[in-house]
Amino acid sequence: GSWNYDTLGTDTWPHHFDKCAGKSQSPIDVSSSMLEHDKNLKAFIFNNYNTTQQFNVTNNGHTVVVGRIPASDMPTIGVEGSDLDRAYDLLQFHFHWGYNDFQG
Repeated sequence: GSWNYDTLGTDTWPHHFDKCAGKSQSPIDVSSSMLEHDKNLKAFIFNNYNTTQQFNVTNNGHTVVVGRIPASDMPTIGVEGSDLDRAYDLLQFHFHWGYNDFQG
């Protein structure tokens, strides 16, 4: 369906969609006093983030989507390590911004 951060923003979704009225919705307000540090977690390894890459930037009407253009002469960029069970390649990223400082 159609939505926006103005009159049909995320703060109105619980009124229109029952599944959006739960207590575990995004964004989640994480209280730092409730966090536990796990000393067993290893560091993340960021692969090839310092290399030159080519991206396609698209405005899809809701956000800007930045998709990596794979090429045989460019290394794959991604992340692994820590508690991840495999390496993950970056395919695309997108932005979230709001109608005002409190939404989005």
